[in-house]
Amino acid sequence: MSVKVEKLDEGMAKLTVEVSEETLKKAIDQAYLKNKSRINVPGFRKGKAPRRVIEQIYGKGIFYDDAANEVIYEEYPKAVEESKEEIVSDPELSVEQIEEGKPFIFTAKVALKPPVGLGKYKGIEVSKPETEVKDEEVEDEIEKQRNNNARMVDITDRPVQKDDMIHLNYEGFVDGKAFAGGKGEDQPLTIGSGSFIPGFEDQLIGKKIGEDC
Repeated sequence: MSVKVEKLDEGMAKLTVEVSEETLKKAIDQAYLKNKSRINVPGFRKGKAPRRVIEQIYGKGIFYDDAANEVIYEEYPKAVEESKEEIVSDPELSVEQIEEGKPFIFTAKVALKPPVGLGKYKGIEVSKPETEVKDEEVEDEIEKQRNNNARMVDITDRPVQKDDMIHLNYEGFVDGKAFAGGKGEDQPLTIGSGSFIPGFEDQLIGKKIGEDC
């Protein structure tokens, strides 16, 4: 087998592949064995007609299509390897010559991997954006990081202070009577968050663990 590579425009190339007549003959013989049982020949049972008789009736080219497909299937990958080209597309195939006793020739039009090169970069001016960070932005970020990385520590030796998180049991009354939804147990509350009614959290500041309000 021989391979000729012709570079085309737009990153394309054409591979012209020539395969020996012996390889083609074997493929035609295989095509005959594969198809003879499906060919009707007067005077012969199916599959029993000699190849010579079939070719006299239907022409020598009756087995060429199958033979060409077989040769291309086997030889195209070898041709790509021999060409040493980096091919990135399926081939557009064309049979140029097929005749028993002569070399089989086919072409494959393919796309090649484009070359990659470093573009011009010297002398390019890049402006550095000026960023002004305000003091309050720094403080906000510090506070955010403190909150994100904070951990809860049980405190038992001092009264409740603002920003403490406590757990409380409570029950609300209206005119001396408990009302639905006004009771809670082990309720978490951050003092100063404003989660409860106005003034409620202020009453808790200074209280000790277990002390009633």
